[in-house]
Amino acid sequence: MKAGLSIILLSLLLGLCCLAEEVQTITVTGRVVDYQARPVAGAAVVCYERKGSPLSYELLGRAYTTSDGRFSLQVETEGFFTCLVAGKQGKKPSVST
Repeated sequence: MKAGLSIILLSLLLGLCCLAEEVQTITVTGRVVDYQARPVAGAAVVCYERKGSPLSYELLGRAYTTSDGRFSLQVETEGFFTCLVAGKQGKKPSVST
């Protein structure tokens, strides 16, 4: 495998999917940990929404975890969105609330 970041697609508990008729600002917070519940520092958390075709996406926000695995970002959206985590090689992030 390549060194660097491995993209791990998670259905995050924070995959907060809000259905709204107008643009809302939502704060997404959480903590990324590995399979042994140790914090994952420096993992990227990216939130996006699909636009039209299955391969068309709009980035809504990005944050990086702190040394204790915590992150917070604000997302402006009109509807459903998804959050993904990119962790460091050898780490398999999961989400705790």
